[in-house]
Amino acid sequence: MKIKKGRIIIYRPYKIKQIKFNELSSRRITEWLLYLANRTQLAQNLGIGRNTLYRYLDKIKKGTSSIEELFTLQQLQTLIKLENADWHKYLTQKADLAAKKAAKADAKADLDHQEAQLTKTLQQYGWGEITDNLEFVQLMDLQQGSTEQKQRARVIFKRWPAAKQKKYDKYQKQVQNHE
Repeated sequence: MKIKKGRIIIYRPYKIKQIKFNELSSRRITEWLLYLANRTQLAQNLGIGRNTLYRYLDKIKKGTSSIEELFTLQQLQTLIKLENADWHKYLTQKADLAAKKAAKADAKADLDHQEAQLTKTLQQYGWGEITDNLEFVQLMDLQQGSTEQKQRARVIFKRWPAAKQKKYDKYQKQVQNHE
């Protein structure tokens, strides 16, 4: 603003009121700035040194100054942009995580279906019994070996479900009757 007094022109700067945020917005930006923001990125984007940034953060933590008092209007706009970018990044990561969980659940359901089909096919052709019989033969060989092998056989036998243990007992009786 120019004011003329005789031949001398006096310039008076415009006075701009300090920017004010509402309480909720101020609290959110402050919490983000203090706890979640990347300090290096802040210093680079705000155009201030790291020491200055840490001094500002210390003043904000102590409550002696507010964000509005410490940062310029352009810096506040930059802070808001950075906070919004972090929020959008969080939302996309959350959506990606939900999509991955859904895909994983679909894949598990598909694998369960494939396993059921495979088991059904193997049972039709008698392959399920053949693989069990191979395990039974290996266990019988271990039981006839040294004490260490016998101990290993006991551990393997205890890991099997009760139905498989009963099958093994039947198989063992059949083998002893044929010898």
